[in-house]
Amino acid sequence: MGVSIEDAGLGWDRVVLPPYGQSFGCPKKLSEVVSSVVGMDDVGDVGVGGVPPDPVVPGVPESGVPESGVPESVVAAVAGVEAFLEAGPVVLPGRALLAAGRALQGLSSMVRAAELAVVAEIEARGACLELAGVSTAAWLRESNRLTARQAAGQVRSASGLAAHPYVAAVLASGAGSPEQCRAIVEGLAALEAGDVDPITVGRVEEVLVGYVDRHDPDELRRLAQRVLEVVAPEVAEEALRRGLEREEELARRRRRMEWARDGQGSVFFRVKLPTVEAEELIGQVEAWVARGRRLDESDADGADPGFVPPTLDQRRADALMQIVHASMSRSASPVHGGDRPRMTVVIDWEDLASRVGVGQSLDSGQGVSPAQVRQMACDCDVLPVVLGGESQPLDVGRTRRLVAGDLRQVVHLRDRGCAFPGCDRRPRDCEVHHIVPWACGGVTALENLVLLCRHHHGLVEPDPRSVPGSRWEVRMAGDGLAEFLPPERVGSGRAPRRHSRYMLQTPEGQDVAA
Repeated sequence: MGVSIEDAGLGWDRVVLPPYGQSFGCPKKLSEVVSSVVGMDDVGDVGVGGVPPDPVVPGVPESGVPESGVPESVVAAVAGVEAFLEAGPVVLPGRALLAAGRALQGLSSMVRAAELAVVAEIEARGACLELAGVSTAAWLRESNRLTARQAAGQVRSASGLAAHPYVAAVLASGAGSPEQCRAIVEGLAALEAGDVDPITVGRVEEVLVGYVDRHDPDELRRLAQRVLEVVAPEVAEEALRRGLEREEELARRRRRMEWARDGQGSVFFRVKLPTVEAEELIGQVEAWVARGRRLDESDADGADPGFVPPTLDQRRADALMQIVHASMSRSASPVHGGDRPRMTVVIDWEDLASRVGVGQSLDSGQGVSPAQVRQMACDCDVLPVVLGGESQPLDVGRTRRLVAGDLRQVVHLRDRGCAFPGCDRRPRDCEVHHIVPWACGGVTALENLVLLCRHHHGLVEPDPRSVPGSRWEVRMAGDGLAEFLPPERVGSGRAPRRHSRYMLQTPEGQDVAA
């Protein structure tokens, strides 16, 4: 014989569930727990988790309430739910499955309403203090294994619901969810805090309750805020100000930045910032991302045919480093440890001379590949420490290696941006590249320097392990301007290429009028 939700006295349309399958294997059914409570003759000593039977309260009807205190309707409801769980939803056709889902959502709201009504009555009577010697919140915490915060919140929710009959009725009918009702109660509490008269609060409650079938909890909160702005604008403004101040202070206290090395050549960052400051950083990153995407698209003809466009996440990481490099190039970093922040790379002299050695970061111990060392040595603020045979420091690198001041300005004026053919990145977005690497004896002089964006810098950086002719190369032509030799795979016979901006320039460096 089937079991229906209606048989449990819950008032829902009949949904017959034939017996099917086994239970979910819980240690003990809820009905068994209820039955064990119903059958208890003595609850033993009074404690936080258990209370003795209530004395007879004058004026309170006792019909339908067994001596244990558990109403028969609750026992029947528990039995109906357990019957549904034993049968399982797999036996239901699609339409009945949807109907059951909706009915159970309403049932959940009804159970929550009943639970909060009981908690409100316990609190109003002081039953826990009288019978268990503890507060309602403490009793809830112990008996339901709640946190102190959850238990106190449940007492507040119960009291708030008891003070607003329209909201309580919606929850009890199953028409509104607990979250929707909580949103309405919070909005009404803001009105009450603003000394709005009770009649107006009651009317607002009735209006908001009428929207539960069309709006989710967040929308109901916004509606309540809007009503507050109309009914009591001064209160709304003050509440908004206090709320924003609390939110901002909490965000400031919770700001953080963490990082950890993954052991595979990368570092994970985890950052939490107040919204306003985070938006500043996001705006900077997005601007660099957009610019990089535009330049990659405009540089399609001159790029390596094997170039794979970076993903959005990779572009964001690149953009963050562009911001860092821009700060370092302006010497904007504060002094820390007696010097401006810089990366110190330790490398053996023989490895440096042979151009195949591996460097090591002094701060982290992370290995640095030869290609990375060579590229950083061009224009990053890297301080090389050269070691002898016994790994003793022989020399600490000269910052004269860095192209700064007047010399950098001359390179900017000559190249006027990235010198790679087709690239239009501005000078301030570029790095100065040593054509003959500084680590291999290249001088920091105008005839050995060329301005390149970060992408094209990596494209032309010499790699001693590569096959000759397999990479882009840069050299200085007789007229003092850079020209680039494409890889043999491009198929142009490695004919040198030059940026078009130099073809529209007189020998004196003046632009030719279009």
